[in-house]
Amino acid sequence: MMSKYNLFILIIALFFNACEKKDNKGVEKIHWDRDVCERCAMLVSDRHYATQIRNIKTNKNNKFDDIGCAISWLENNDKNWQENTNIWVKDAQNMKWIDAKTALWTTKNISPMGYGLLAYAEKIPANDKSYISFNQAIKVINKKNKENKNAKHQH
Repeated sequence: MMSKYNLFILIIALFFNACEKKDNKGVEKIHWDRDVCERCAMLVSDRHYATQIRNIKTNKNNKFDDIGCAISWLENNDKNWQENTNIWVKDAQNMKWIDAKTALWTTKNISPMGYGLLAYAEKIPANDKSYISFNQAIKVINKKNKENKNAKHQH
């Protein structure tokens, strides 16, 4: 028979386990307007641009307000990030988490950190935007970072 103390410990353990809120993919619940972007420290607020990364080796999740922040942070922290991480972004159509590496990306959107990238799980027939791949999106991010770095050095 279980003592009251053991029952109490079991209930507390179940409570903390339930609070983790990971789905079967490993995506954690985002606390909108409370969770902070790992790179820029802004609040994660815009549901269209939220990004999560999970390090496959450590199982640690990090949250970001923009895919540009996520990729920039990865490139500064893990030289093998392409192999070591799962990256999820919100699908612009239905707001479900999708794999960033297989997503289709549009440019020239108004995103939290100005990278302008928005993800889609599939092409939208009525959408007149052109789509780029994840690798092309990385190039857009790197170009923006280089422009920002050059602009800082000119002042």
